[in-house]
Amino acid sequence: MQLPTAILKNLPTYMAYVDSIRADDSELNKLITAVWDGLRDRHVVAALRARSLVDVVFTTPMAFFTHHRLVTRPMVRTIMNAARAFIEEELAELSEISLLGGLEVKPQLETTKTRVFSGLRAGGFEGASVAALEAAYDGWWEGTATEPGMRVDAAAAWQEATQGDT
Repeated sequence: MQLPTAILKNLPTYMAYVDSIRADDSELNKLITAVWDGLRDRHVVAALRARSLVDVVFTTPMAFFTHHRLVTRPMVRTIMNAARAFIEEELAELSEISLLGGLEVKPQLETTKTRVFSGLRAGGFEGASVAALEAAYDGWWEGTATEPGMRVDAAAAWQEATQGDT
């Protein structure tokens, strides 16, 4: 996961730490004061949530598709087309977001996966190679009996990133 996701995950711990070192002390290091102010600022938290949402629904799944050995060179074009479509169709422009109401429809956790595999199937790629790639993705995402997959952290991060309180 990316930095904003990690910050949001640990925000209560950071706040407790900064509070414990007396953030109101007049001789406090300016960096500590800036961190305290930033962590309490709802606009900073909203920006972290926005970035975290992109991390968990787009960046993390794309890392799999751009690094896995089963992705062939011809597949890369289809994967990048799915990425472009996600950016253009799923992420709203600022002009489309009501300042009072926010964004009604949020990109879902599995949106990138769905777009990529639909594109590969529609692109005529061999069914067996797409099925093998999808099985590898599912194993990476869901994990195994002994090792959790990316979904565990991603689902919690998605919940945090889509909270409506900021």
